[in-house]
Amino acid sequence: MSDSTQSVPPPVGDVVAVAYERFRATLLRTLPFSLLAVLLGQWPSVYLLQGGESLQLLAPKSLGWWFVMLLASVGTLWCWLVIARRQWGRDSLVLDIRAATRVLPRALLILLMSSALVGLGALALVIPGIYLLVALWPALAVSLAEDASARVSIDRALVLVRGAWWQSLSVLVVMLVLVLGFFVIGAIAAFALANLLPMSVVTALLAAFFQPFVTATGWAQYQALCERQASSSANNSL
Repeated sequence: MSDSTQSVPPPVGDVVAVAYERFRATLLRTLPFSLLAVLLGQWPSVYLLQGGESLQLLAPKSLGWWFVMLLASVGTLWCWLVIARRQWGRDSLVLDIRAATRVLPRALLILLMSSALVGLGALALVIPGIYLLVALWPALAVSLAEDASARVSIDRALVLVRGAWWQSLSVLVVMLVLVLGFFVIGAIAAFALANLLPMSVVTALLAAFFQPFVTATGWAQYQALCERQASSSANNSL
């Protein structure tokens, strides 16, 4: 039996529904770390303002800024790992923090390897780069859920997405549209509350709100792809 007949990609709506339910159920558990991630993301800009340096993207940056940028990026990734653990695990906060800290070097390696693969694919032809960008999306979830090495996580992500690439792209697009909708609503709210809260505060609160939803969507997609693979294996054994 061929893969096309035995491996039907999970419906996009079902994946988003699972993600939303997990996001809603764990929002209070994850929001503090999402707020911390937002603050870390603002740290490099604050450093430039305090030092009187230009905020323009292409302007030369000091060595200190690069160091701050590195720390902020690593810290943000750590927050995302804790958020993921809090969403899909049943462990205590201390165990989630320890697990995220232990996995952090591996997660950094996965991101570096994935970026290199996507970059090489984009240099060879644009289409391979786009394919890898979507196909490698579940790699971090694989590493967290299966305690796999960076290389194994990337290989397994490619296997899971095989035959479900368009479905994975659709989930990503729906997620991005929903996040964009959050920001549109936030912009309207910011204008309505202009006398109470500055736009920057509203934007930061929205960013902290949607980050757990993005993480939950990644987990839900990984879970759906694993269930699809298990179903395929069961069909093959018949």
